[in-house]
Amino acid sequence: MKASVVWIADGKTYFFAQWSNLEEGRESIGRMKERTAEIGEIREKLDSIAREKVGREKAEQLEPFLRSEIWPVKRFANQELGNCGPQALETIRRMMNDPAFAMERTEIARALGKAGGKEAGAELNLMLWKELRFWKGQRGSLQEGWWNGDASVSEPLRVRYATAYQLIYMLEKTGYAPAARTAREFANTWATIPPGAHESDQTVNQIVEECERLAGIVDGDEKP
Repeated sequence: MKASVVWIADGKTYFFAQWSNLEEGRESIGRMKERTAEIGEIREKLDSIAREKVGREKAEQLEPFLRSEIWPVKRFANQELGNCGPQALETIRRMMNDPAFAMERTEIARALGKAGGKEAGAELNLMLWKELRFWKGQRGSLQEGWWNGDASVSEPLRVRYATAYQLIYMLEKTGYAPAARTAREFANTWATIPPGAHESDQTVNQIVEECERLAGIVDGDEKP
C-alpha cells in the first residue's frame, strides 16, 4: 500500500514519503486518472505480447518495455524476453550490444541464456571472456572501495560486475566444457582485484566462488 496507494481528500492527493510520512502529492487528480489509464493500456499490450509463445517478433515487441520507468513493466518484459526461444536470439544479441541498453545488459544476458538454452554456451562463454579482458584492464587502476566510488546504480563498474556474475550463472546451466577454463582464469584474475568495499571481501568472494562452482559443474564435480 505504501508503494502504490494514493489518498484523495478535498480534491488533493496524498502519498507515503520515506515509507512512513503521509505528504501531499504534486499531481492533480486529473493527471492521476490519465496515468492510471496509460498504465492500463500498457498492461493490455503486455498481456497481448505474452500470448505469443516464442519468436523474433515477440522479442521486438518487448524491446520498448525493457527500459520502462515502471518497475513491474520492466521486470515482466525481461522475463518474457527469455521465453522467446532460439528464434529471437538475433534480436536479443542486437540489444545486448546496443549502448542504449547498457543498464539492461545484465537482464538481457539472462534472457539470452534462457532463450538459447544449452546451445548458448559458446556465446555466453565468449561474452565472459570479454568481461575478463575488461577487468584485467581495470585492475591496475582500481583501489579498495571502488564499489562505492559512485553511489549511482548506473555506475559502470557495478553494471559490469553484475553482468559478469550473470554470465557465470547462466553458463552453469549450459554445461559448456570450455567455460571451465574461462571460469578458472576469471577467478584467478578476480582474486587480484582490490575489494569493492572497504573492510569487505564480498565482491571478491562472490565472483570467485561462483567461478569455482561453474568449473565444478562443467567438470562433473557439482550439480547444476
